[in-house]
Amino acid sequence: MARQIIGGPFFSAEVTARTDPFGVRYEFIHDTNLQLTKVANPQGLEWSYVYDPAGHLISETDFDGRAHTYRRRIGTGI
Repeated sequence: MARQIIGGPFFSAEVTARTDPFGVRYEFIHDTNLQLTKVANPQGLEWSYVYDPAGHLISETDFDGRAHTYRRRIGTGI
């Protein structure tokens, strides 16, 4: 079985789903800025991403519900 990748309506870099050679499918949700906001695994669990108004990743919640937050260091670009 071949790997299948499904693109979105905006451009080819926006992958909306991927199925591996074993039939395992992951779905990808993007916001209107084409930023990845959610990944759904085959079990129906979701990994989510939150961005600030400037488009920087500020938090993510993994498949087990663990939240991770990020802060930018002023003047470092990190």
